[in-house]
Amino acid sequence: MNIPDIRQSAKNLFISVPLSPVTSALCVVGTAIGLVASAASIITGGAFGAINRFADRLTASRGILAAPYQAVISVLNTKQEYSSYKAGVVTSKTAGRMTQLAQRLIHSEKPVVRELGSRAIHLLAAVTYTVSKVCDLAIGVFAGAASLLLLGQADRVNDFANRHLMSTGVVYDVSRSLRGIVNPHQFQVPSRLADIH
Repeated sequence: MNIPDIRQSAKNLFISVPLSPVTSALCVVGTAIGLVASAASIITGGAFGAINRFADRLTASRGILAAPYQAVISVLNTKQEYSSYKAGVVTSKTAGRMTQLAQRLIHSEKPVVRELGSRAIHLLAAVTYTVSKVCDLAIGVFAGAASLLLLGQADRVNDFANRHLMSTGVVYDVSRSLRGIVNPHQFQVPSRLADIH
């Protein structure tokens, strides 16, 4: 480690780490706001865009464990960069694909497929997200422990652990699936975009 890295590491130790509980608390507050808005979105059938946007604040739940983990790693590895959000390996192979399928079904010419098929897929996705995110979170805990044992020096392990620790976002994914059961049209994207995913 050179002098600038030591300074950055000390700064992270005395600023980022002590502030990480505050960051986690803010993630919990964002999650609470999202839960209330999500309940309102379900009650109103997803008819109000403003409520739906507040319900999407549940994405804050991804940072509950990931934010403190990132703070600790920033002390050990000042050059660590994390990839943009991606679902964990289990979720990306299962539930994530169901959400994409529901998007495609909502554009079907057949009313039964459009209305019932998309809702059935959202229901299945809610269950699958619950199981897959718990599995991904377990992977994240083990990967996080491994990255700490490696003193944060394995960038890919750190990124992998962070990606899986974001699985606390299960709250968002299940909520979005439940909202999709009530009104799958609130997530409708143009059909050409639904085919891209």
